[in-house]
Amino acid sequence: MTYDDLCKKVEALWHDSYKSKSWEIIWDLVKLHKPFDLPWEIKDLKGCEGCGHMYPCKTIEVIEKELL
Repeated sequence: MTYDDLCKKVEALWHDSYKSKSWEIIWDLVKLHKPFDLPWEIKDLKGCEGCGHMYPCKTIEVIEKELL
């Protein structure tokens, strides 16, 4: 799942839940752990702004796993 797809899915679930606090926190986590291009010119590798690990990081992997 791409980052944009994940954002759209979590945002939709947040709105569908009448903006519950728990979905808002998950949405904030997804926005925090946004991928960024690494300074090296290596295709298909991204870093995570939230934790500095490779994207998808463990946080994003857990969120994606629970949404499937």
